[in-house]
Amino acid sequence: MSMAFKQYCLRCGEGLILNEEIKKDGKVHYCQMCEQRVRDPNYYSCEVCNGVLHKSCGERPQEMQHPLHSEHTLEIARGYRKKCHGCCEEWTGYLYECSHCNFYLDPKCAFLPLTIKAESHDHHLILLQKSFLFTCDTCGKESKCMSYFCITCSFVVHTQCALIPSTLKVTSHDHPLSLNLKYSHQLNQSENQQICQLCVRKVDTKYKAYYCSSCDFAAHPRCAAEIDIRDETFDLELKDDQPIETHLLGPDESTTTLAKINPRNGKAEIVTEIEHIWHKHHLKLAVELENNEKCDGCARYLSSLQYYCCLQCKFFLHKSCADLPRKKLHPLHKHPLTLQTPPNKPQNLSPYGPEIFRCGACGRSANGLVYSCDDCRFQLDVPCSLIPTKFTHVGHEHPLFLLSTDVGKGKCTSCGQVSRLFIRCADCEFSMDMECATLPLTTKYEHYEQSFRLSYTVEDDSDDLYYCDICEKERDPEHWFYYCKDLQFAAHPKCILGNWPLIKFGRTYIYDVHQHPLTFVERTTDHPKCRACGSKSGYPLIHVCDKCDHFVLDHWCFEGNDQQEMTYI
Repeated sequence: MSMAFKQYCLRCGEGLILNEEIKKDGKVHYCQMCEQRVRDPNYYSCEVCNGVLHKSCGERPQEMQHPLHSEHTLEIARGYRKKCHGCCEEWTGYLYECSHCNFYLDPKCAFLPLTIKAESHDHHLILLQKSFLFTCDTCGKESKCMSYFCITCSFVVHTQCALIPSTLKVTSHDHPLSLNLKYSHQLNQSENQQICQLCVRKVDTKYKAYYCSSCDFAAHPRCAAEIDIRDETFDLELKDDQPIETHLLGPDESTTTLAKINPRNGKAEIVTEIEHIWHKHHLKLAVELENNEKCDGCARYLSSLQYYCCLQCKFFLHKSCADLPRKKLHPLHKHPLTLQTPPNKPQNLSPYGPEIFRCGACGRSANGLVYSCDDCRFQLDVPCSLIPTKFTHVGHEHPLFLLSTDVGKGKCTSCGQVSRLFIRCADCEFSMDMECATLPLTTKYEHYEQSFRLSYTVEDDSDDLYYCDICEKERDPEHWFYYCKDLQFAAHPKCILGNWPLIKFGRTYIYDVHQHPLTFVERTTDHPKCRACGSKSGYPLIHVCDKCDHFVLDHWCFEGNDQQEMTYI
C-alpha cells in the first residue's frame, strides 16, 4: 500500500490540520498541489506557513503507477517548468515524476477520471490514456497527448479543454463569459474577424470560444481558463445583470464630497470642496493654473486639467485623481486592488525607501497614490491603472489591447528598447511596454513656459540626422519624442521627463533630530554628504534643510531611523 502524505505540509514539512470550514478572512486560498482555488469547507492547512491543500490533494499517495508509464513507479516531487506527458503543458509545482526516464505528470493529469460529463459536450466522454496526434474540437489546437473521446459522435478534446466550465469570469472584463457551442452564429458579423482580447490573436470561429454578447468580447477557451487571469471570486449562483465589479468592490470611500447640491434650487453643481484619504485638510477646486506644479496623486503636471488644491500647504490633486475608485479590478492582476497612500515601510518594494513604491506594470518608482493588493505585493501606479483593456492611442492607427499577462521581453515599437510588453495591436506587429503607453501627451521642461507635445512622426521632411536637444545624441525618427514647434526643440522622452517622472519632489517633513523641516529633492553634485552615513553619491534622493546649508539626509537614512517623527506638512 502506498503511503499518504496528508499529515505533512508540502512547503515546510510541518503537520497539517483538517479544517471543517473555510477561513473567514476574506482571502482566496489556493491549493499547494493543484493550484486551484479551495472552495470545499473540508481542507488541510498548515499553521506554520499558512499553506492550504484540498482534502483530496492532501490524501493523494506519495507514489503511484500510471498507464502512460507503467514500467516505473512515479513519485511526488517538486519541479520547475517540467513538461507534463499527459497534457503536454509546462508545469511548475508538485508533480509525479520518474527519476529514471524524466517522465512527468502534473497532479491533474495523474488522477483524471476515466469518464466525465463535460459542460461543453452533450455526451459522456471517456479518457484515452495513450498519446496520439489529434486536433482538439474545442480549441482547435493540434496535440499529441492524453484526451477525452466521445464514442457517440467522435468528439475529441484536450483533457484540460474538457474540464473548462460553460461560464466563467476573467479579471479584465466586467461580465461573465459563456462558452458558445455555435460560436460563429453568435458573433458580430460586421467584423471581418474576431480577436481574442486576452492574447490579441485571431479567433477561429470553427471552434468554441468564450464570448460576452453585450460587449462583443471574445476569448480563446485556453486563454480565458488560465488561472492567473480568472476571477476566482466569481460565483455563478450570484450572477445577475449588473457588472460583477459592483458586487465585488463595494462603495467608493476615497473622496468625501463637501459641496455638491445647491440648497436654493436643489440642482447639482460642480463639487468645489472635498476631503480625500491622503490629505488632512480640505481641498478646494482651483481657479488659476499653478505653472510647473505636479499632482500629488499621479505625479503628472497639472496642465490644463481641473484640479483641487490645499490652501494651507502645497498639495494638488487632479479632479480625475480625486475621483479614482477606492477599489478596482485590473487586467494585470487577479486580486482586487485598493487605492492607498504609498507604503510607510520599505517592504522590499523599492531601493529608495518608504513613500516610494515600484509599479508592477511599468517598473517605475513613484510616490503618488497607489493601487495595492492586500493579498500580495503587487502595486500599480495611477497612470498604469487607467489603461483600459481596449483603447485607441493617437500614436497608432489601429485599436490596441492590454494583455492580461506580459508576453515576455521584446522590442517596444515606440521606443526600440527591449522590455516587458503588455500592449499589442491585433492588425499589425505593433507592441509596446507600459512605460510608453502611459507617457503624458504634454509635459513641461525646466524653465520653459511652453508645453512639449508627445510626437510620433518626424517634424520635417529633410534627410538630415535627428538629434535630441537635451542630450545632443542622435535619435531615431521612427521612435516617439517630445517636441515644441515654437522653440523647434525635440527631445527623447527619458531626457525630458528625467529619471523620476512619477516622483513629486518638494514635500516637506519634520525630523526629530533636526530643528527645521526637511525638503525632499533629487541630489545634485552641489549637495554635501549625508549627515547620517557620510555618503555623497550613494543615493540619488535626499532630504535637505533650506535653512541649514550643510544638513542633508539620504532618503534611505531618513526612513531608516526608528526615532524619526515623519510628518508630512
